[in-house]
Amino acid sequence: MSSLPSRRTGSGTRPRPPRARAFALALGLAATGLGLAGAGTAQAADPVAQVWVTTPDGAKRLSAEGGVPFTSAPQSVDIRVDPGSRSQRFTGAGASVTGASARLIQSLPQDRRAELLRSLFSTSGDGIGLNYLRQPLGSSDFDATNDPHSYEDTPGRFSIDRDRAEILPVLKQATAVNPAIRFMGSPGPRPRG
Repeated sequence: MSSLPSRRTGSGTRPRPPRARAFALALGLAATGLGLAGAGTAQAADPVAQVWVTTPDGAKRLSAEGGVPFTSAPQSVDIRVDPGSRSQRFTGAGASVTGASARLIQSLPQDRRAELLRSLFSTSGDGIGLNYLRQPLGSSDFDATNDPHSYEDTPGRFSIDRDRAEILPVLKQATAVNPAIRFMGSPGPRPRG
């Protein structure tokens, strides 16, 4: 309710003029805002990650296992690196030269392309020494065209011709920078037909 009095006339009450109503509304909103400002800041509860488990033996399949709360409190270390203990061999770090990335690399001027390949594959200077390439065999989700293909779209007609213009030249240039690059072939889509 408003604290501004109504104007009385002999026959009853008369509504306040628009300016008085606007003032009363502004005063009410300001008082409400002051009340909220003094209430302090609200904080959300720590989020909880729901845990679902599937075991290799199939005893549990997407079984709800409760929740794990996230907290901003310091936590214990979960990963420890012990350089004196050798458990697994590190094979390499790398990327993939897809149809789209090959097209972009090939579109660069030769000096910029050489600079890019040195920065990616060189093990000296400012190079990051990528030495493992997971190569799509045929098209991939990151192809330069929206034309899925394999190396044998027609049975008995194997061909890598689609890769000759852009992908193979980039791979050759990369191995010229770092001859130690290893390749892993990753099959693309099934042949059409």
